[in-house]
Amino acid sequence: PQEIFFTSGATESLNLAIQGTVLHRESQGKTTHIAISSVEHKAVFDICHALQKQNRIALSYIPVDCQANLDLQVLESYCQKGLDLLCVMAANNEVGTIYPLETIGTIVQRYNVPFLCDASQAVGKIPLNFKDWGITYLAISGHKLYAPKGIGALVVKKGHHLQPMIS
Repeated sequence: PQEIFFTSGATESLNLAIQGTVLHRESQGKTTHIAISSVEHKAVFDICHALQKQNRIALSYIPVDCQANLDLQVLESYCQKGLDLLCVMAANNEVGTIYPLETIGTIVQRYNVPFLCDASQAVGKIPLNFKDWGITYLAISGHKLYAPKGIGALVVKKGHHLQPMIS
């Protein structure tokens, strides 16, 4: 129960994870380096672009091929150089690509990089192993699981803290 934060949907969950990470690092006097896939959901792009315009984050993009598969070598090189947050969705909402979360999890764990996974399109449809796959933050949208619209959740791995967005 301490790992689950109920929200109004995946957009709020994603914003809480991203902004909460940035605020936490800013409270320590640090700048945040975030890497996102070049095909992330608009909610991730919007908050990352807003934070980048405010000069609050350094933002890197992980390229994809024509099937929207991630370039895992680029992903690993970003992790190796030092990332503060990696954002990769579990399944693409437009083309249906399912991402290799277990492989990504192995990479992020090797470099101790927090991993935000937007699982809106995947939860309840494909296997997801939050604990073993190195996922730090898991965003869920309730209406994708037959819950009413306006319900979501952010699952946060124990030991990871987000600065609140609202005081």
